[in-house]
Amino acid sequence: AWGGKSLVRDFRSPSAGMPSEEKLEKEFEQLKKNRAKRNQPEPTMDEVQAAYGHFYRSMLEEIQTSMRECSKRFPQLKGRKPVIEGFVWFQGWNDQYNGGELEYGENLAHFVRDVRRDLKTPELPVVIAAMGQHGSKPVKGAMKAIQEAQLAIAKQKEFRGNVASIRTDDLV
Repeated sequence: AWGGKSLVRDFRSPSAGMPSEEKLEKEFEQLKKNRAKRNQPEPTMDEVQAAYGHFYRSMLEEIQTSMRECSKRFPQLKGRKPVIEGFVWFQGWNDQYNGGELEYGENLAHFVRDVRRDLKTPELPVVIAAMGQHGSKPVKGAMKAIQEAQLAIAKQKEFRGNVASIRTDDLV
């Protein structure tokens, strides 16, 4: 994941849907105020909505382009068909803010399902690197909620055996 991005907004996958009308309207009004202060053009609601999932779509485009252009980028692989063997997800920091942690587990499950669907790899092995920025100290608050969701996904029935979560705080 590109740094500074959230799963609740930036990497929000299609099956997670849009946030509530109330949340979108609040975000729209805030953006309108910010732009007015800077004498920038007024935003549109379409612009606010387009931000949701923007980096999810960009990530897929980058993966698909890399797959298509594999032999061009790596001439030594000409004639070989690339295969996606696994997917690693190491993200979560920016979901600690504005309530993102409250829906992180649900958004992460949507994300795994959608990545598999969109990459046409229904059993794609996925590894989730759980938040560990707190080092050897116990996590609390929003970081704990995200870490718990990241560790719990591998225990869900539909993901058992092909999704693994690893603790990164143990690596300190």
